[in-house]
Amino acid sequence: MAHKKITNGYVIQDYDGENCVRQEFIAGDQVGYEDVDGEPIDPPEKGNYQPFDMVQPDKEKEFDYYVIWMWKCIEPQLYGPYSTPDKQQTEIDRLRTEHGEDDHTFFVINVTKGSKLEF
Repeated sequence: MAHKKITNGYVIQDYDGENCVRQEFIAGDQVGYEDVDGEPIDPPEKGNYQPFDMVQPDKEKEFDYYVIWMWKCIEPQLYGPYSTPDKQQTEIDRLRTEHGEDDHTFFVINVTKGSKLEF
């Protein structure tokens, strides 16, 4: 049955001055369950544990950014990895300047840092 699990708790955020650099959710003991209409229900008899993983600030450090350039939709060429989306965009801009706007296509691929790309 579709339902919501509501867990009360709190969040701890670490700052390096003005920027949040890490955050953590601490689950409390109070848990409630609701159906899809928001009405309270009894806890399901069987359920899978779902960890409370929060997305950490500055996730872009955990990705490699690539550009695939294809001339007339053939002959793909891979450029990268780049450490940020801005550097990825700079490469696209450079390729556009070098090759013009016609007869080519760009694709961007963002993968987990260290992943191996083959095509």
